Amino acid sequence: MNLISTTSNSKQRSFQSLFLSALLAAFFILLIPNTTLQAQIYEPEGLNMPGLWNGWTNPPANNLALASATQVPDGRVTKINVGTIRWQTIFSVAASGADILPGTYPWLFTSGPEANPWNNKWSGVTVTMNSLQTYTYQSPTDNSATLVENKWYTMNWEDVGYADTRAIFMQTSAEPAEILTVSTPSNVLPNQPVTITVTSDHGISAEELLFIRYTTTGWNSSDLAEISMTGTTGTASIPGQSEGTTVEYYAFSTTVEGITADYDLYTIHYNNNADENYTYIVDGVQPIEIGWANLQWPGTGNIEPLQEFNVYAQVYAEGITDQADQGAGIQSWIGYSLTNSNPSTWTNWVVAEYTMDAGNNDEYLANIGTEITENGTYYYASRFQLDDQSYVYGGFSEAGGGFWDGTANISGVLNVLDLPDPVIGWVNLQYPASGSTPLGQDYIVYSQVYAANITPGEGQGSDIQAWIGYSTENTDPSTWTNWLLSTYNMSSGDNDEYLANIGSAITETGVYYYASRFQLLDQDYVYGGFSEAGGGFWDGINNVSGVLTLTDPIETFAVNFTVTDATQTYTNIKFKGQMTNWDTIAMTNNNHIWTLTLPVQAGDWEWGVIEADGSPEGIWLIEGNNLLVSVAGDGTITGDTAYTVTYVGLNELNQSSMIYPNPFSDQLNIETNEPTEAILLDQAGRIVWMQSLQTGKFSLPTNSLSKGAYILRLKTMKTVYNQILIRQ
Repeated sequence: MNLISTTSNSKQRSFQSLFLSALLAAFFILLIPNTTLQAQIYEPEGLNMPGLWNGWTNPPANNLALASATQVPDGRVTKINVGTIRWQTIFSVAASGADILPGTYPWLFTSGPEANPWNNKWSGVTVTMNSLQTYTYQSPTDNSATLVENKWYTMNWEDVGYADTRAIFMQTSAEPAEILTVSTPSNVLPNQPVTITVTSDHGISAEELLFIRYTTTGWNSSDLAEISMTGTTGTASIPGQSEGTTVEYYAFSTTVEGITADYDLYTIHYNNNADENYTYIVDGVQPIEIGWANLQWPGTGNIEPLQEFNVYAQVYAEGITDQADQGAGIQSWIGYSLTNSNPSTWTNWVVAEYTMDAGNNDEYLANIGTEITENGTYYYASRFQLDDQSYVYGGFSEAGGGFWDGTANISGVLNVLDLPDPVIGWVNLQYPASGSTPLGQDYIVYSQVYAANITPGEGQGSDIQAWIGYSTENTDPSTWTNWLLSTYNMSSGDNDEYLANIGSAITETGVYYYASRFQLLDQDYVYGGFSEAGGGFWDGINNVSGVLTLTDPIETFAVNFTVTDATQTYTNIKFKGQMTNWDTIAMTNNNHIWTLTLPVQAGDWEWGVIEADGSPEGIWLIEGNNLLVSVAGDGTITGDTAYTVTYVGLNELNQSSMIYPNPFSDQLNIETNEPTEAILLDQAGRIVWMQSLQTGKFSLPTNSLSKGAYILRLKTMKTVYNQILIRQ
């Protein structure tokens, strides 16, 4: 069966249907008011983009990125009525987890009722990315688009009704950024450039360009100012204008340089102040300036590195700070330097936060202590800025301070002192106090340590090492020679907890004593002991060693298990049994014969095997009761150690579904008459592809798959079907 040609036939319609649709569309256009007087398609039918990329399902309810928002619930092809009327969708492309798989696809723009969704189509274009192209109305030739791995695509389609139209695909290497904010200047002086600041929800990709589009002629003409982005913040400069000029502007993103027309069709995202545009008037009024600033308090201080040190500063600007609450447009910092120089030359500045009104002033504070990591004498001062004016700097004096001048109003002085050497303040042997276990078995011992400024807080404290030691004599642990390195386990309050497995390290039976040992940097070792009260430094009286009794090991016998796959259809058979606590154990395959040798204790043990297909439990391959093997105390093995698999655990598809061809090479076709989840698994049971399918036909490009066997699982509301497929 030719999937594409069958779909093309389904797109054909009669002349009568064309005539009636055109007549209805014209009727609805007459009924719907349109302030732009631009012909448009019938909005409830919207714009869809069916193609090979979604199995030619139309409307594309199986891929919302291709479906009209007016026809399919949650469809993402949305209509934009601002400026040039257009339809837009943004989608991602990747081998997994994206809207569409990478590849080259035939497809169409369509619009029509659900009963006849192919009624109108626009096609005949091989897509050139980032280029505005003309699509022919009712062309018999499909469009073609090549989509690249790990790319995002923005599509804009110009709505001019049922006629030839234009559309563009813009390609980016990441999801296009939304433009969150656009600044509005105040007190703009004649002939002075104006800086506009924008922010985005994330950093832009290399292909994205951001512009301010502005006009001084009521949009009879316009110009662009490119936005220079650093991270999520960017600026653009609008040239100075004469007094009384009204400037309107908005921000937009695109991938195309040198735009001189059709701005809306080249737009990915925009921010136009909720369709009002941003506006300022060149009024010629001298801006308000900061009239006074100081370093309020303290004038000096002494701290340890990283200790909190709050510095306060105040600022006055007429008509701004003398109002209730924080004055608008003011930013504040506290800076510090190792040199007592002009603060305008400093580079270390910490943002200060508004705290309160202080008369006609606003007061700010910043904690600079936690920024300073090394001892020394530091100098600090304040810095303020109103809107985008120049910085001003504040200094301290006993009389109240003012603008920094280095004489009357000076920098504060902060002495940062050395911290004392850290020491371990407490250790213990946490758990267990005692135990008994067969030789060769695990025996985990826990211990805890506390060191001020090191172990408190989340994560492992730095520069600490830990051990668990053992001895056959209950003596001072400092005399022992057997020590096993402990690993960090977790934070426990202000302590750090460590653990070590001493059971696997001891090779002879007997009674052993154990304790903990810790070292900070290259300081002396300290030893931890156990007590019911929580333990502490080992002293042999209150905090003592733990006691471990190692008994003879439990004898095991090697049992060889053999499973023959008579169906020769399974690719990943694994062992499960009581003797392994029903854990899944890999087996060795040799020409459909699977083997495994296990050490098993004396007793009766149930077991079985599964086909690991990627699901939590796999496919159980034993028909009837579980297999039973018995191991006697002398090592005699009886019962089931071999099994032949005759169960075909892979259901065949129902007659209403088809998968072809098999074997396959570069493409796999799936047909189903009910909603289905399709999952393709490799021989290790890993999911390599997954897609939710509606009824109809779907084609999966498979040229990137390795040759070999795969399992295709189709899940419906009623059952699960599996089929083994071969990639040639």
